Amino acid sequence: MVNPGRQEMLIAWHFVFLALAIAAVWLPPLQLGAPGALPPWLVLFAVAVTLGLCAGVLAPSALVSLVCLAALARGAKRSSGAAAGALCALACCIALALSLHLLPGFDNPKLMNAIQISGDAQPLTKYINFDKGAAGLILLAAFASRVSSPSELKLLGRYTLIATCLTASVLMGVALAMGYVRLDIKLPPVTAAFLATNLFFTSVAEEAFFRGVVQERLMQFMPQRPLMRWVPVALSALLFGAAHAGGGSALVILATLGGVGYALVYFYTRRIEASVLVHFGVNAVHFLFFSYPALQAAPGCCLPSNLTATLSRNFV
Repeated sequence: MVNPGRQEMLIAWHFVFLALAIAAVWLPPLQLGAPGALPPWLVLFAVAVTLGLCAGVLAPSALVSLVCLAALARGAKRSSGAAAGALCALACCIALALSLHLLPGFDNPKLMNAIQISGDAQPLTKYINFDKGAAGLILLAAFASRVSSPSELKLLGRYTLIATCLTASVLMGVALAMGYVRLDIKLPPVTAAFLATNLFFTSVAEEAFFRGVVQERLMQFMPQRPLMRWVPVALSALLFGAAHAGGGSALVILATLGGVGYALVYFYTRRIEASVLVHFGVNAVHFLFFSYPALQAAPGCCLPSNLTATLSRNFV
């Protein structure tokens, strides 16, 4: 048995190293000589997995899923044509199963347990999900188009700021009109923990899947006709909305609108950082300035407790 205090420390560092691995995707590989280069994110990810095994929140069966996903992603990246498409599709299936917590070996702890963020809002239960975060990391490293120069980063900043303001304005305006939220400016004690986990384990994971893989692949293979080029934008937004069906019809509508904003900024930049930052920015605006996650009397979101728990595990 691991000492409870030591276990808590191991779990904390387990997730810290996963976040560091995600951030390290942007670092150049380590040059090791003849065998080739070693990505820094892979080293940090191995440390995160080792800590999870030592803490008892990962079982050996979790390694099977993670290794299979990494192998399929690597194979898809190194292949072409139909083989690459088939391997990418299989990788997406495993990543989706990990994100929905369908594969064994992961004991994701609760970060927040039925806390009241806003006085008249539904209580928030939030898990910190290693399986979803790890899936997002592998997809991000293998498939996502990323910024490669300072000039790109400068241009990206303008697109990101404009897209965040427009998407947040439309989304929260519709949410207010629907009675889903109300204005509620706040800075609760859990703000730092919420924003950090939302960035690394929600926004990155969801954008790596819906934009870095789904939309990007559709954009590559869609015929370059004036109307057809908007199909990937629409499909990725609709799929993103459908993924939130467990939260009720109102959340599906709002998530689809958000998905349009994230898909459009990705369409114009073809860089995953843009959609990740807009997604995170919109979530931060919702959390800091409006009732979170939704008003108790909000239409289309009166859910059984098991569905509310599912929503908090997957998408909050």
